Amino acid sequence: MNGRVAKAGTEVHVGDVLTVRYGQREVSVRVVQLVDNPRKEAASQLYEVLSGDGDVIDEA
Repeated sequence: MNGRVAKAGTEVHVGDVLTVRYGQREVSVRVVQLVDNPRKEAASQLYEVLSGDGDVIDEA
């Protein structure tokens, strides 16, 4: 998170940049909005893909 390794309990804030690795793939996203009970239909509105393969994030 923001260039550092983070633990699962790390608090995330709007504007934070998260980089997630899936095997050989990597995707970076910026947190745009945080909500208490997000619906899966609105998930793509909560982040902005900065780099990587956007298909890595499964919204199903």
